Amino acid sequence: SQGLPRLLPTPKHVRRRRGELRLPKAIPLFLPAPTANPSAGSDPNLERSVLLAAQDLKQQWSVACGTQIAIERPATLPRGGPAIVCRIDRSAALAPKASTARDAYRLVVGPRGIELSAPT
Repeated sequence: SQGLPRLLPTPKHVRRRRGELRLPKAIPLFLPAPTANPSAGSDPNLERSVLLAAQDLKQQWSVACGTQIAIERPATLPRGGPAIVCRIDRSAALAPKASTARDAYRLVVGPRGIELSAPT
């Protein structure tokens, strides 16, 4: 669609709605909380890759948007101003068994912030 920001991978579906997100000078980035019990199925590679991706986003965001990101991993999400919330959610892949499912994501931007969900 015309006027869409550059997103990679390119979205298969885009739904525009009314409203806008006004970015504050600093915005928190909430990552999934690390699992307290490693035997409960925590994947150390996933934990590391999520943190590395967040650090990369923080750096690129600062250059592109001129605002700062504070990376946080709270046990529960605090309420308040705009935030970026990242979730591991297998339903973010429209075709979970497809070879491209690991690259799938769902991005929702609204007045309260940004929610990014991905299966991995």
